[in-house]
Amino acid sequence: MICFSIYCIHKVTKDNIVKLADVGQTKQEEKITGTVTGTASYAAPEVKERKVYDKSADIYSLGLILWEMWYGVPLYGLGDSDYAAEMEECLREGKNIRMPKWKGTVPPIPGWTRLIHHCLKKDPSERPEIQECLEKISGFAID
Repeated sequence: MICFSIYCIHKVTKDNIVKLADVGQTKQEEKITGTVTGTASYAAPEVKERKVYDKSADIYSLGLILWEMWYGVPLYGLGDSDYAAEMEECLREGKNIRMPKWKGTVPPIPGWTRLIHHCLKKDPSERPEIQECLEKISGFAID
C-alpha cells in the first residue's frame, strides 16, 4: 500500500522477499520506460512485450500470487504441460483462465475466482486498483 500511495513501483525478490524501498529497482511511476524486471512467470503481458507499463502490472502479478495462494503451486506449475499451454494461450488472448479440476480439495470461493480473473485481465485498464483488491480480500476474512 505504501508503494502505491507514493506512486512507486516495488519489487518481490526471487526469494519472495518484498522490497518496499530498493533504490536500484524503484522508479517513479511516470519514469517507467518499459524495462523488463522481475520474474518472467509473474510478469504482466505488457512487461513481457516490453511495452510501457504502470502499477497495473503489479495487479496482474497479484492475480498470479492469489492463484498460487489458493492452489499451492504457481499457475504454470501444475505439472500438466497441456494445462500450462492452455493457460498461456488464455492469458495471451485475454480470455478467463479455466480453474483446474479439484481432487478432494476445497474449490476456491466465487469471489476469489472473480478477483483472480479481474487481476489477470490482459488490458491493464480493466484491472482493479489496489484499494479495490484490498477491500475484496479483507471481505474474505473470517473473524
